[in-house]
Amino acid sequence: MKVTTSKSKNSESFYIAKSYINNKGKSTSVNVRKLGTLKELLIDHGPTRDDVMRWAKEEARLETLKYKKEQQTKAVPVTFHSDQKLDYDQQVLYHGGYLFPQAFYYRLQLNKTCRKLREKHKFKYDINAILSDLIYARILEPASKRSSYKNVSEFLEKPSYQLHDLYSSLDVLGKEPIEADNPLMEIKDSTKLVITPHVAWGTVEARTRLMDEVYENIAAFSKGEKRNVVS
Repeated sequence: MKVTTSKSKNSESFYIAKSYINNKGKSTSVNVRKLGTLKELLIDHGPTRDDVMRWAKEEARLETLKYKKEQQTKAVPVTFHSDQKLDYDQQVLYHGGYLFPQAFYYRLQLNKTCRKLREKHKFKYDINAILSDLIYARILEPASKRSSYKNVSEFLEKPSYQLHDLYSSLDVLGKEPIEADNPLMEIKDSTKLVITPHVAWGTVEARTRLMDEVYENIAAFSKGEKRNVVS
C-alpha cells in the first residue's frame, strides 16, 4: 500500500492505494481508502502538511499489514455431496501446477517481450499465451506440441488459442542454419511463419537427467562396468 494525493483548484485529497498487475501485464493502482482532504486532516494530524503525510504513511503501513493478514487467513469453501454423481465426459480435475512457473514467467516480464513482438510483427495469434503455456507444460511434463496442448487444456485457465496456432512457428529445420534457397525464405508475412532455435528439448528435467547420465557413465567406466553401450 502507498499514499497518493490528488489536487484540485481549492483542495488536496489523500488516499491509500494498492498496486497490482492488470490483465495486460502493466503495473497500475487502485484507491482502497480515502483519508480525507488536507484541510480536514490538519485538524487532527497537523499542524503541517508533513505531519499529515507522516500519519498517512503510517496508515498505509497498517493497511498493508491488515491486507497481508487477510490473505493468509483467506479460505476457499468447497462443497461436497457424497450422493451426487459426476456427469459423464465432464472435466472435474484441473491442473494447477503451472501457477508456480507462471509467477516466475511474469516476474521475468517475458509477457512484455511477447507484446512488443506481437505489435511489431502484427501476429494474429496470442504469442504470449502460446509461449507461456508451452513453457509451463514442458516444465511439468515435456512432450510434443500436440500433447502439450492437451495438457494445457487441463489447466485452471483454458488456452485462448487453437491447436493450429501452435504450428504457426517451426521448432526445427531440416538443415540449420537455414539456407538462402530454402522455400521458407519466400514467406515474408511474419503472421504466417516464425522460425526459432531448436531448443525445445532443453527443459530443466532434461538437462538434469543429461548431467546425471554423464556422472553415472563416468562412475561405471571407472569401475570397469558397461553402461549405455552403443554398438
